[in-house]
Amino acid sequence: DYCARIAPVLGAMSLTEITRERVELWLAELVKRASSRRMVVQTVGTLRVLLGTAAEWGRIPSNPASRLTLPAPQTEAEQAVERVLDATQLDALFAAAGSMRTETMLRVAGEAGLRRGEIAGLKWPDVDLPGRRLAVRRPIVQERVTADSPMRKIERTTKGRRARRVAITEALAARLGEWYASAVVAGGATADGFVWPGRDGGPMHDR
Repeated sequence: DYCARIAPVLGAMSLTEITRERVELWLAELVKRASSRRMVVQTVGTLRVLLGTAAEWGRIPSNPASRLTLPAPQTEAEQAVERVLDATQLDALFAAAGSMRTETMLRVAGEAGLRRGEIAGLKWPDVDLPGRRLAVRRPIVQERVTADSPMRKIERTTKGRRARRVAITEALAARLGEWYASAVVAGGATADGFVWPGRDGGPMHDR
């Protein structure tokens, strides 16, 4: 963001030369050339962090990039169409999974509707096989504390801080039972750990 879109206009200026007026003019030109609103928002965010740090360090009195008016979302643009797989397509997807681990993850996504972070955060105590229910308690998200820090995995609470219970089919419960037998009983994974743990036993990467 800095090298491609900030430095060519503002990079040669001293910090005190980067006034609110100059930032507004820079933003107007950025919006004209931008390929997407997301790119504009991301670039402005980068500039805001840089100038916010300069203000914290006392190099400038305030952050001239704070509270900038960003372009509104293009609601008239054609939106991506959600693709929904039918039962036959789901069965073909499950059959091509290649491993029980991947297959059960796909089944929980396709049949129970869990999101990526919720799948990564699911633990065995959340799985009620006799009752055929999953308790969705904690999504796993990846984020950076600062712009240059490494990504870290964080457990978040669900919306409203309450678990939601999701019904699963008898077939999915049976398949999860087989995965438990393979991963925990035969494989030695902990019975209170993640259903699909990462390499270190913690949550897997969200991708």
